[in-house]
Amino acid sequence: MIEPLEPRIAPATMLITTGADGSLTITGSAGSDGLFISSPDRGRMSIQASMGNLSLDGSPDADLVHVPMPRGAVVIDLGAGNHNVQLTDLIFQRGLTIDMGDGTDGILLIRTKVRGGLAIDTGADDDRGPGLDHGGAEQ
Repeated sequence: MIEPLEPRIAPATMLITTGADGSLTITGSAGSDGLFISSPDRGRMSIQASMGNLSLDGSPDADLVHVPMPRGAVVIDLGAGNHNVQLTDLIFQRGLTIDMGDGTDGILLIRTKVRGGLAIDTGADDDRGPGLDHGGAEQ
């Protein structure tokens, strides 16, 4: 006798797109997202999902992708949900924009430099991290 398996829900997927101008955009899933982004060497960026999966320019889902270090602007737009983002050992040459969306969010930048402008929007709800108050505004 064959018994049916329990239904399974695929993990949410964050989309990563690269532009011809050297830009990089990470768009969050419909749920909670976790990202750890670092630079293992000067020319490469590693993006790892701690919650959900990643899809680079339409590739199959993975939990870790490597891309050349972006030459253009970097945008991380995670939308609603509870998110955690850690950026470590990075240099952004053309600016960094992070929109954490509404939800309980945490962000941590370690040994990270941004040239060309930095914008962080933590949205509403209870946010935590160095430099963030609990109203969702950048300090």
